Amino acid sequence: MSSSSKDPLLKIVHSKDVQEKTYAYHAHDYREVITVVGSTEDGLTMSEVRKRQKEGEANKFTHAKKKTIFGRIFSQLKSPIAFVLVVAFFLTGALGEYVDAGVIALALFVAILVGVIQEGKASRAFQKLSQSQVAVATVLRD
Repeated sequence: MSSSSKDPLLKIVHSKDVQEKTYAYHAHDYREVITVVGSTEDGLTMSEVRKRQKEGEANKFTHAKKKTIFGRIFSQLKSPIAFVLVVAFFLTGALGEYVDAGVIALALFVAILVGVIQEGKASRAFQKLSQSQVAVATVLRD
């Protein structure tokens, strides 16, 4: 392995540790990566492939669950600005400043609406981008 022992990413020596996604493959020599994942330059043998397939999960991408509209609204309410606006709304309402509380509620509504719309646009853009990617790999066997 590499000479820098201070780098925590270099302490991985077993392929099961690599599954935790803490190994920076791109930052290391290919021979080192091959050793870490337990392979050879000729690739895995078919018996090793079958063994690993029985031990682990399928080599497939998992798709994130789509958030419902209520989930998106709730995630917007977790933002610091929304928290401040909610607290300000209740405080001004408790003080009897109903016009100010209404303005704060309107600001909160607009902030949540803009956030939900932007999150929806970003989600659709990411979905289109992920659909355009080819999920194929070339592997060496035996």
